[in-house]
Amino acid sequence: YYIGFANGINARDIMAYLMRIEQGRRGNWLFEQWYTPEPAPRLFIYQLYFFLGHLVRILRIDNRIVLHLSRLASLPVLWLGLYALLGRLFVKKKERLVGFLLSGLLLGFTWLFMLNGFYTPENIQEASVFWSSYHMPHFILGLAGFFWFLYYFLGFIKNEQENNSGLVKGMLGAVFLLVLTYPFLLIHVGVLLILYALEMLLGHSFQKHSQHIRA
Repeated sequence: YYIGFANGINARDIMAYLMRIEQGRRGNWLFEQWYTPEPAPRLFIYQLYFFLGHLVRILRIDNRIVLHLSRLASLPVLWLGLYALLGRLFVKKKERLVGFLLSGLLLGFTWLFMLNGFYTPENIQEASVFWSSYHMPHFILGLAGFFWFLYYFLGFIKNEQENNSGLVKGMLGAVFLLVLTYPFLLIHVGVLLILYALEMLLGHSFQKHSQHIRA
């Protein structure tokens, strides 16, 4: 029967998301694999959907409704994160708005996949604001967390000599959001931090070497 989701949002996985919400509705916080007869360990994963399940139990509404509502509630976090990040990259408001429209409402370079016949929504949703905006909440919040991390990270770089405690807290909050929603993006965060650490180390060594030569 129709469960309220179109095929464009990867409907093949919908029952898996609803299963996690249902387990949360029953008061669980540990994931149990229901779609296999083989014994599987219960794991502390998919906590976003378990949290939604607990909301279902408290609010006494349908699992599908809370899943749709969570998607809508996640969208401002994504769009505000994108706009804030563009503010770090563009000074003029007009440039920021153009960047927001191009990033949020278009498909970017995914038209190249279409020309080669490789284009399907399922394989580019995580890399596109447009597709992620109408997918599941962990897609939306995962990309939002990455945008917010970049926003605070760029602010941290530009204000190295000032008090950065607020920026560090912002980065930690974004990382926590990624842990809950899309931990694969933590690889990108780690690469950025490693590159920044190397740049700082090499730059400091080069500066000391230059001062030694001048002396």
